[in-house]
Amino acid sequence: MSTTAAPGARAPSSVRLLTTIHLAFAGAFLLVTVLYLGRMAATGAGPADMLTGHYDPKDLVPFGPSGVNPFTWLYALVALLYLVGFLVSPALAMVSLPLLARTWHELSRPARALLLAGIVSAVALPLLRLLPAVGDMHRWWLD
Repeated sequence: MSTTAAPGARAPSSVRLLTTIHLAFAGAFLLVTVLYLGRMAATGAGPADMLTGHYDPKDLVPFGPSGVNPFTWLYALVALLYLVGFLVSPALAMVSLPLLARTWHELSRPARALLLAGIVSAVALPLLRLLPAVGDMHRWWLD
């Protein structure tokens, strides 16, 4: 009896979990980038203006930040994923890469592609934060 799964079989739960976490971190980074660029475009401000404190990211929360406002909780979730992703993603990639190599033939093509995209984003996004423009965005978000 063969121990390998048929191609296209359901991915192991550890692969699904790691893929979801990777993509959640990448999605939070992408959302912060969209908010930053959208705020600059809407106000006509430049990157230096965004750091003055007049364009606080918390001002983007509809109906204002409040404990009873569900958008505040969504903002907090994105902020948490963005910040934790910066710290945890590289370590998570070191766990995900051997898992991908070990389960390569067991995973379907979409599962492999998604996990590989997550691994690439886990390495690339923290490196992008070293760029001056992305560093400004990071300081704006941490305001």
